[in-house]
Amino acid sequence: MNKVLNTTNKWAFIFAFILISLIIFAITSIDKNNRIDYHLKNATSTFSTQYKTVYNSYMNISKASHSIIFDSPIITGLLIDSQSGDQIDVDGARINLYNLLKNKYKKLTKLGLKQLHFHTKDNKSFLRMHKPEKYGDDLSDIRYSVKYVNENRKFIHGLEAGRIVHGFRFVYPMYNESYYLGSVEFSISSNAFIQSIENAFDTDVHFIVDKKIIYSKLFENLKSTYEESIESENFLKLKEDDIHKDGISHIQKDFLRKKLGTEIEENIVKKEPFSIYTKHEDSYKIITFLPLKNIKEKKVVAYLVSYAKNENIKDINRDFIEINLILMILSILILYFIYLLNTNKQKLLDEQKIISENTKLDSMREMIANIAHHWRQPLSVISTSASGMQVQNELGILKEDYLDKGLITIISSTKRLSDTIDEFRDFMINENEQSQFTINEMLEKVFIITESSIHNNQINLLKDTDTNITINSVQNIMVESLVKILNNAVDALKKVENYEDRIIFFTLEKRKNTIIFTIKDSGGGIDEKIMDNIFEPYFTTKHQAVGTGLGLYTVKSNISNILNGDISVQNTIFNHNSKKYYGAEFKITLPL
Repeated sequence: MNKVLNTTNKWAFIFAFILISLIIFAITSIDKNNRIDYHLKNATSTFSTQYKTVYNSYMNISKASHSIIFDSPIITGLLIDSQSGDQIDVDGARINLYNLLKNKYKKLTKLGLKQLHFHTKDNKSFLRMHKPEKYGDDLSDIRYSVKYVNENRKFIHGLEAGRIVHGFRFVYPMYNESYYLGSVEFSISSNAFIQSIENAFDTDVHFIVDKKIIYSKLFENLKSTYEESIESENFLKLKEDDIHKDGISHIQKDFLRKKLGTEIEENIVKKEPFSIYTKHEDSYKIITFLPLKNIKEKKVVAYLVSYAKNENIKDINRDFIEINLILMILSILILYFIYLLNTNKQKLLDEQKIISENTKLDSMREMIANIAHHWRQPLSVISTSASGMQVQNELGILKEDYLDKGLITIISSTKRLSDTIDEFRDFMINENEQSQFTINEMLEKVFIITESSIHNNQINLLKDTDTNITINSVQNIMVESLVKILNNAVDALKKVENYEDRIIFFTLEKRKNTIIFTIKDSGGGIDEKIMDNIFEPYFTTKHQAVGTGLGLYTVKSNISNILNGDISVQNTIFNHNSKKYYGAEFKITLPL
């Protein structure tokens, strides 16, 4: 049975460990994910700020450049000449304007602006500073920004696809006082834009554009300059130079698609900024996608993708592993401690069972001794009567009346033996169940059981117990407890040489809702050194008041746990018949 219980306990603790481990893992995972999510959101916000910072810096450069150009009367005059119907005058104005702005344009390119482009008010190219030999082409169908400014005569800016390259455009209307001259464009290519972010913020940025935009806008001979991006098959990117930072070039397409492809595609379709992370070659990288809208429909047509190393995520993942290991170890230790407590509890229960069995054997020994005391006198009477009748019968002098008297004596003594057996049998087999009984009924059984041992040891039992109190309790436990204390008193009094000094006082007192049994003897008391130990199990000293070592432990346990009462002991001095005595005093307090 114990093996089955131990096996059950082991499986229970294994189940508890698994359950606790799952709970710990769930809690720490939530914490880890929340911390990582914080860094991802922070990365998205940071990259968005970086983009806006660079973008606004180019817008400010374009505004400043626009002001410088149109503050010059010479430049304004040339632009007015470009409106002439004479082609010679128009071509001359173009050449003079180029020569006049050539040095300024070089300075602008150093600031990051790659294009300075003048357009006529009918959307035709007038002068490309980066390619002055190409002019006169109609931009109406391919450059929405130019058409918009010439039609609405309002400034416009944003991302726009061109026939050659995609870039960020800043297009201004041109006036001479109230006379409209056309438009001028300052722009920067997407590749130059991301290089500005990389140089300014020491990060690795990539520009990817919707494949459909590339195929619909770009010149056919320039499509080969693009390749499929590593992030998504639906986006293209400009082919990279051989020398590039390690963020992108060191992450292979197959690795990224296999590990993060699904997550990237699910987020791209939402057309919102987002960040994800991956571990690659012993380092963690946060990949941030910033959607870019085109200047015309305000639809997302491209993404800026940032690759940035992040040691925080590495620390979070390391902490996650360490915290889980620590908590798992603590869980094991706690569960092992509980297991040991449970095992010790089982051992204690086993020991208590052994104590209980030993107590039963001890009780049986006491009962047998008491039965022997009770039987000794009736057996002696039977033996004397039978021996007398036998002698008289052998001498031929046995009279009928003597025979009748002897037989009556033998029958009476036999009945007494039978009654004794019944009394002790009832006591031994009575189960520990609550019942209603009077205190007098219970005490009568106590005194019958202990009568012979008290009488045979010539002990004077003085009782003050007359009461009609009815109680609902476990009678058998009460009888057994009082019998054991009386037997201990008898054992102590056996060593008192003077029979007249062998005294036991047994009193009963009702106090409020309790009854108090007091048993004190004149046996010399209990050694104060062992007073605190006499209710402990297996206290096997041979001292006069301790008995076998199990009796008082059982009494204490039964009174406390079954009868819900209390027992105490002390040494006391009392007077009887003008003589002073010293002995042990036990008090049992029980609820009514």
